[in-house]
Amino acid sequence: MSQAQNPSPTLYGMVLENIEDAVIALEQNGHISLFNPAAQTFTGISEKQSLGRSFVELFKHQKNLCSLVRTTLTEGRSISDHETVKLQGVRPRPVSVTVSPLLTADGVQQGAVLILRDLTQVRKLEAAVQRADQMAMVGTMSAGLAHEIKNPLGGIKGAAQLLQRE
Repeated sequence: MSQAQNPSPTLYGMVLENIEDAVIALEQNGHISLFNPAAQTFTGISEKQSLGRSFVELFKHQKNLCSLVRTTLTEGRSISDHETVKLQGVRPRPVSVTVSPLLTADGVQQGAVLILRDLTQVRKLEAAVQRADQMAMVGTMSAGLAHEIKNPLGGIKGAAQLLQRE
């Protein structure tokens, strides 16, 4: 098999080190076994502080996140939340979370992997689109209001001109 078809563990390591998404791997007992640099940035917790510790203990203030992890570890199914998780860290940020079971080649669950994607930019873009929609609506309302004011004024002007002639 060629190198392109069978990537080396070194390549996997480089991908995890350089990916923008936070990746956290857990053993079946819930202890953290991998904490990539993005996870450190997102949470403000170093790899040294996290490795070997219980995820639920370390993130006990993150109820939604802990619930997702418990569900995956106990039920062995992938679960996602793209809306409600706000990660508390150095800088609180909305995140999209996917938790998936880690399975051996035999299909035995060995733990779980969390992938956290920062939604800060997405939320900013959504807010900008909403503001643009509101401004377009205000413009439409202003045009309609101007039209509604112009018609009676035109009638009053016409009546005043008739009165002036008489």
